[in-house]
Amino acid sequence: MKNISPWLDTIPDAKKFPSLTQDEKCDAVVIGGGIAGIMAARELSQKGLSVILLEKNHLATGDSGLTTGFLTRVPDTSASEITASYGVDFLRRIFNATRRTQLSLFELIKKNNIDCDFIECDSYYSSYEMEDEHLENEWKAYQKADDLATNQIQEKAGEKIKAPLKKAIKFANEGRFHIRKFLFEVAKGFKIFEETEVQEVAPGKVKANGHIVTTEKIIVTMGNPSSLFPELEPLIHPKISYVLAARYKSLEITPISNDLFWDTGDPYFY
Repeated sequence: MKNISPWLDTIPDAKKFPSLTQDEKCDAVVIGGGIAGIMAARELSQKGLSVILLEKNHLATGDSGLTTGFLTRVPDTSASEITASYGVDFLRRIFNATRRTQLSLFELIKKNNIDCDFIECDSYYSSYEMEDEHLENEWKAYQKADDLATNQIQEKAGEKIKAPLKKAIKFANEGRFHIRKFLFEVAKGFKIFEETEVQEVAPGKVKANGHIVTTEKIIVTMGNPSSLFPELEPLIHPKISYVLAARYKSLEITPISNDLFWDTGDPYFY
């Protein structure tokens, strides 16, 4: 038994980049070295900006180092609740944006032959019962918002996908990957400083490790930014989830197919 993320188990945590030891100047500063920060820094640098990324610990060790590694376009929020609050058009814009991002990641991985255990698969939003009011409401919302959505698999769903499910919404053309392998391959083209804690953010400058980085743009991608912005603390409620990994002697007895699954529970199981 191991109590560690599989991503950190296969690529152990280690300092790979220097710490900030002097004042710097750049076009944009990104605070936070997870997937959001690294991809933002990469995007800006490819548009010709000089970029500095500051990470308090080490790259991909926070939320990104503990992720499930799902490359899904499905929002981690109830689609029916989004529709009720903001309308169908808003939900459709979310799906369009997440699909564009998903496709750009797939293309980046394939075009650059990035070795990150990438697998193309489907995902299933699932119920253990044939009658599930929540799943029905989600299905109605998805049909209006996601053109690729969706087949609703009902009878014998468990037999089709080798899982104990009675009903599921299928999202085709999804993916999964090893996030740390991916991030270390794309974290290029900009300056990175690890073990560099940001102490203060002000217009045009960032103070970190006692030094000043002068900049025009600041992007904050920390998992919990309330240490820098106390006014955000009432809005943030950290939660912990868990991943179980298992090995099977034979693919013949693997209990589920090589796809992505989550259920309608609260909290839900992936």
